[in-house]
Amino acid sequence: MNGQGRGNMALLKRKSAKRRTGDESRQRILAAASDVFAAYGFEKASVREVAGRAGISVGGIYLYFRTKEELYTGLMRSQMDEFLGRIELLRTEIPLTALRKLIDLYMEIAVTKTRMLSTSIKEYDLEFKRPIRDVFFRAQHRIIAAVLKRGMRDGSLRPMDCSATALMILVTLRGAILGYLTGDIRRPKEYGKALYEFFMNGIRSDKYA
Repeated sequence: MNGQGRGNMALLKRKSAKRRTGDESRQRILAAASDVFAAYGFEKASVREVAGRAGISVGGIYLYFRTKEELYTGLMRSQMDEFLGRIELLRTEIPLTALRKLIDLYMEIAVTKTRMLSTSIKEYDLEFKRPIRDVFFRAQHRIIAAVLKRGMRDGSLRPMDCSATALMILVTLRGAILGYLTGDIRRPKEYGKALYEFFMNGIRSDKYA
């Protein structure tokens, strides 16, 4: 390799290392922001507190997020993208298995993200959250509807309005999270199992089918 080639290789390595460092800093900021926003909410949280927990200067935060609002929405997108990535994998599952895992995933999120979800619900009406929240809802709806359509095609699910049914499932699961947060649902695993049985079998007796 000639001198120019070695120089180019060294430059690429430096850029790669810088990119990794930048990604790591961004993840540290988001992890700290998750704790701070969950503890204090958007209004009372401070960028200084996030910086302190992340071990980064306040100026360092602003290299990635120009405002506290941008930091909050960046955290929302990061968490939503992670969740959607897990739901997206359900497209490859057998439809009935996918629906069972979908319910389990929602119950898991309710248990593991309690503080953040509780704060998010209290701040549901923050106007700047609405566009991101709407995109997130529609993405989940599309994935669930796609799973239902596959179930219709392979015969594991009866004919239905997939869009309307996906909406009912999604709204029910969101309600289950709220039920867990308010203490009305105390055994999320058992509730998830019962909910799956309800979706699959309904409550009408075969005598009246």
